[in-house]
Amino acid sequence: MSLYRYDSLSQPAGAASKSTILPSQSVPEAQTGKPIGVCRLADSSLGEGAFWGLGDRVLFNYTEGPDVKELQEALISLGYSCGVYGADGEFGDCTEMAVRVFQTAKGVPVTGQYDAATHGALTEALLNAKPEAQDEKARHVEIQKNKKCYIRAAPNTGGKILGVAYGEERFEYRGTTYENGWHAITHKGWEAFVSGKYGKLVE
Repeated sequence: MSLYRYDSLSQPAGAASKSTILPSQSVPEAQTGKPIGVCRLADSSLGEGAFWGLGDRVLFNYTEGPDVKELQEALISLGYSCGVYGADGEFGDCTEMAVRVFQTAKGVPVTGQYDAATHGALTEALLNAKPEAQDEKARHVEIQKNKKCYIRAAPNTGGKILGVAYGEERFEYRGTTYENGWHAITHKGWEAFVSGKYGKLVE
């Protein structure tokens, strides 16, 4: 099994350039809800269309694929917006900005690319991501009186708008508050999110 693969993204058709696979680490599904950074491709004999796993290659603007979507989902789960289209599997300007903001926050070189250093920082961030200290008795999220806010599909302002929450309206709390203060709630039977600026935990 080779530690290299052909990189069709950076070379013209027919060029046989090799690039090193990023160091990968399997994060337990029980801790993150999904395996992150599992190296799925380490054999350069696999042809075009093979499934890239997050960490198998460097990602940058204009890159597309399931690994890009996995990156976007991870960034969104940590509170970094990837724009109005969210996790669409296309590495555009908004995803690059999210990567740059993440790199700045974690003290790794700010390249705008998802490289080995960023992969390591993201893996660590996902492992260490924990809800803020909260009241274990909390069962609902209540919107502050005389306030209203959007209910979104992701825990940040880049998430798709699912509805509007009004003052003193209550929602079932799903037990998770993200580092950016957003609360996970149940909206019409599905998981959704409201900002902690407008919603407070109550019994």
